[in-house]
Amino acid sequence: MLRRHVALVAGLALAFGLPSPRTAAAAPQPPACADFLTVGTIGDVAISPDGTHVAYTLTHADFEADRYKTNLWIVATDGSGAKVIGDDERARSPQWSPDGAKLAAIVGSGQISVADAVSGAAQKLGPAGGVTAFAWSPDGRSIAYLAPESARPAPSGSPEPYVYDKFSDVVYEILGNPTYSFPRIRLHVADLSSSQDVLASGAVDAATLLWNHAGTSIAVRGASDKNTTGTQGIFSKNSIWIYSIGAKTWREILDARNGLDIDRNLGYTDLAFSSDDRELLYHPSRGSQRFAEPLEIGAYNLATGKSRTVVPAGNADWYGFRVLGEDGQRLYFQQTVAARGGVFALDLRMGAIRPLYWPSSGSATSFSLSSATHKLAFVHDSFADSPELFVTSIGATTAQQMTRVNAEIPASSVEHRSFSWKSSDGTSVSGLLVLPKQRPSGARLPLIVLVHGGPGVAVGDAYFPPGLGGIGGPGFEWPYPFRYFATHGYAILMPNYRATGSFGVAFRSPPTPFEAAAEDIVTGVRAVEHTGIADPTRVAILGHSHGGFLGPYVYTHYRIFKAASFAEGGGNLLTMYGQMAGWLNLYNHEYTVGANPYENPQRYVAESPVFAVRGLQTPTLLEAGQQSLAVSELDMASSLWRNGVPSEFVVYPKTGHNIMTPQFQCKAARLNADWIDYWVRGLQDPDPAMSGEYARWALSVSEAKQMRGLKVRPATH
Repeated sequence: MLRRHVALVAGLALAFGLPSPRTAAAAPQPPACADFLTVGTIGDVAISPDGTHVAYTLTHADFEADRYKTNLWIVATDGSGAKVIGDDERARSPQWSPDGAKLAAIVGSGQISVADAVSGAAQKLGPAGGVTAFAWSPDGRSIAYLAPESARPAPSGSPEPYVYDKFSDVVYEILGNPTYSFPRIRLHVADLSSSQDVLASGAVDAATLLWNHAGTSIAVRGASDKNTTGTQGIFSKNSIWIYSIGAKTWREILDARNGLDIDRNLGYTDLAFSSDDRELLYHPSRGSQRFAEPLEIGAYNLATGKSRTVVPAGNADWYGFRVLGEDGQRLYFQQTVAARGGVFALDLRMGAIRPLYWPSSGSATSFSLSSATHKLAFVHDSFADSPELFVTSIGATTAQQMTRVNAEIPASSVEHRSFSWKSSDGTSVSGLLVLPKQRPSGARLPLIVLVHGGPGVAVGDAYFPPGLGGIGGPGFEWPYPFRYFATHGYAILMPNYRATGSFGVAFRSPPTPFEAAAEDIVTGVRAVEHTGIADPTRVAILGHSHGGFLGPYVYTHYRIFKAASFAEGGGNLLTMYGQMAGWLNLYNHEYTVGANPYENPQRYVAESPVFAVRGLQTPTLLEAGQQSLAVSELDMASSLWRNGVPSEFVVYPKTGHNIMTPQFQCKAARLNADWIDYWVRGLQDPDPAMSGEYARWALSVSEAKQMRGLKVRPATH
């Protein structure tokens, strides 16, 4: 078997091309952004069926080319023989064939490359325009995949007029962001021996695919074309269909309910076939649950058409769930609990769930299971330790490190630990607290508070918290330079406020989302101050996405912050309602605020930070992507300007909700480091190139003072 895998490594190198050496940056980067420009991040992980090798993707920043490069690697589970496979720089989703003789991955613009272990020959499957998902047939002779029906629609901004669909479209499309153009996705089945590619006939718009064990059927989560008009399709692909390979026919088995009455909507996610293919395990999603879906699993009998409950809904919430495999008696899955990922086993007969591997510290993600050997491969990191690949066995309490991709990066000189406190109503809240190891005894530190996005995104003890795989390269919401802050004298608190995922259904659905979350954050600040760690006169607040809205809500209601920086948020619920899609208005805004703005505008005004800025003096940095929430952020920028608050609004060209290019990430990180240092500690970057920003910020103070005293004479009628 080992010789076959040696051949596989050599063969794959030929199939994907020659490896390209990793090159160091041409010049050292500013400390604020050096860490995420040098660290390698491990994304997709696939352990071989016999448990002897692991394929994984490794991403590095190419600062000069201003993009991230993702290569496919393979390593033995004993840590030996790590090799890059080819020179494709956009590899993703590696999957071994059932016999371990071949390795497939999506490469380039979206084709599947399948490499043979012995000959090294590779064949390409699928259109160059973008395979979205694929899966091997159980016998390894075919690959099923999903791909767009046609080329992606041109982004809005074309010279031709177009109809704007309020229910489905968002303002990003008007700004020319192609991310929100959703072509219909079709199922294909490709025979590897004949290269015959069969398009599954029938108008089903697909989102996921799953083979049964016999290889005779494929389960698909999707919808018929008649139910996916416009871009609404991406939100209504919630029925489960069965495609028969032999008959080439579709059968809808779990029919989703989609409509304007969100509370009545019901959708499904296919999870796994039972070992005898008699049942399909699924997860139901109810619109009435909104952001607080419970961990709930049912089983649909394919012969009788009846469902049974396997795991009833309880307080455990559905967060980070991913099926890893099943053995007829147990379903193995990955799930995040209290911001820590682990592997669990579900007894399919009794419905009982027990943990199998749950690290006591740090963050564990991207689990892959070899069902035959019960070996697990996964990525482990912490705020101080950069990501590496590890292997363990089900039932073991320790794991062995396989890779040294970040061996040259020293562990950060910081303390990092879970920190708990009681909110104002007695609710238990926790978060990540990071402190510099070297700090004067008894000295109080300036404190930075992160308001995470989502609002469900949980902050764990990860190298780039909060971790969002595949976002922004390394996987951060926004390139806030936390490691720079933590090693330059700051304490950092990242609270998992109420509405955060992985802490239970009740925690995710507080009765007052804005007020409860704000109290959780502020009581956390007070708790850190009470320990003697934080200086209450030097506290800064940061937030991105939902945190870019909740953060302004917090600092306008609790005026305890010396500086602030918010990205991709906004502060005016009235205008945000108009800019967002209608389905999101019904699903989120009206549900959260408690009314629509045309029947109760006062409620929207009361919850909007832009109308609470008067008297605020906290210097505020606003950032946004040109093709995302820059328009929404204008409301907050205008309120700060007119109310005389020192502020700056920075827009990143050709950028969406997350900054995806290394150079802009570096600019944003350095800007935030300078902004917080300047306003909180009175420090300035000695680089002469940065002198202009300090002159600009000093001028903003005098201009803000003028605006506070400015009275415009009203027109007389």
